[in-house]
Amino acid sequence: DDIRAITVRTAWLDEKAAAVFCLGNLAEAMGASFLPHLEQSLKVVENVAQYFHEDVRQNVQACLQKLWAVSFHAHTAPMRASVQDPALAQQMVHPHTSLLLDKVMAHYLQCIKSDDDKETVALACEALCATIPLVGGFCMQKSLAQIAQVLTQLFDEKAACQQGQDDDEEDEDESDHDQVLIDAVAELLGAVAKAFQESFAPHFEPIFALLQKYIKPSRQASDRFMAIGAVAETCSHLKALSAPYIPHMLPVLAAGLQEDNHG
Repeated sequence: DDIRAITVRTAWLDEKAAAVFCLGNLAEAMGASFLPHLEQSLKVVENVAQYFHEDVRQNVQACLQKLWAVSFHAHTAPMRASVQDPALAQQMVHPHTSLLLDKVMAHYLQCIKSDDDKETVALACEALCATIPLVGGFCMQKSLAQIAQVLTQLFDEKAACQQGQDDDEEDEDESDHDQVLIDAVAELLGAVAKAFQESFAPHFEPIFALLQKYIKPSRQASDRFMAIGAVAETCSHLKALSAPYIPHMLPVLAAGLQEDNHG
C-alpha cells in the first residue's frame, strides 16, 4: 500500500480561537467604552459560533457573554443607577440590552441542547451563570421554562454531548470532561435558584427527582457531593417551598456523616 504522510496545519485554527478569546477579553476590560465596536464584534463572533472545531466554539461562549455585558454596562447599569428603589431598578432593562440578551440566550440554550462537545456545553453553562445575576430573575422570567428544560436534560444525561459513550470504555479524560460538565450544570442550577427564588419551585421538582440517582451510594463520591450541594443550595433559595424535599434529604445527610470520604 502506498501510504503517504499527511501534514495538517492548525496554526490558522489556533489563530481563530485566540482571536475570539482576545476579543472577549478586550470587551471585558473596556466595558462600556467598547460599545462603538460591539455590533461589528458580534457579527464576527456569530459567524464562528457554529464552527466545526470545538476550540473555537469553546471560546465563543465566554466571548458572547462579555460582549453582551458591554450593552448591560453601557445602557442598563446607568438606567438602574438612576433609580433610588433597588427593587424597582432590578426590573429595568434597556431595550438594546434586552434584544441582545434574547439573541445570546437563544444561542446558549441551543448550544446546551445540541453541541456534542462537553467542554463547550460546560462553558455555555458558565456563561449563563455570569449573565443571570446581572439581569436578575424578574427580567428573565420568559426564559425560566427553557432554562429549566435544559437543566433537566443535562441532569438526565440526555443532551447531545452526553450521548454515544460506552461506560465500559470511558477513559480518564472523558471522565474528567463529565465531571467538569456536571459541576458547571450544578453551578447553573444554583445561579437559577438564586435569581428566581420561589418562582423556580415548580421547575425544581423534576430536577430533584433526577438528582436522586447521583446521591445513590453506588455513585462516586464527587457525584454525591455535587448532588447534595446542589439540593442544599437550591433549597436555601426556595425558602419555605423547600419543605417537601427535607424529609428525603435527612437520611442522605445522616448517611453521609458516616462516610470516610470528605469533600
